[in-house]
Amino acid sequence: ADDKVEAQAKKGGTGELKLRVVDKEDFARMQVLGQFNLGFIIARLGKDLYILDQHACDEKYRFETLQQSTIINTQPLVVPKKMELET
Repeated sequence: ADDKVEAQAKKGGTGELKLRVVDKEDFARMQVLGQFNLGFIIARLGKDLYILDQHACDEKYRFETLQQSTIINTQPLVVPKKMELET
């Protein structure tokens, strides 16, 4: 699920939607055709055409890289100590 992207595409003008599953490896095989609106990449994979949100792709890549390279150090919770106070 994490290494796959689901995309819906119209099938031949029938209005019927066809589900596509794109693996991460597929992105490396995509041919970039161009960019528009300063934020979207047009790419082709076989006979399929894709519009990729450039900023979302970059954010996903950075997040996954950070997850792989970050080690989170933890410490046990502090146990509260009872104190008697006078009024």
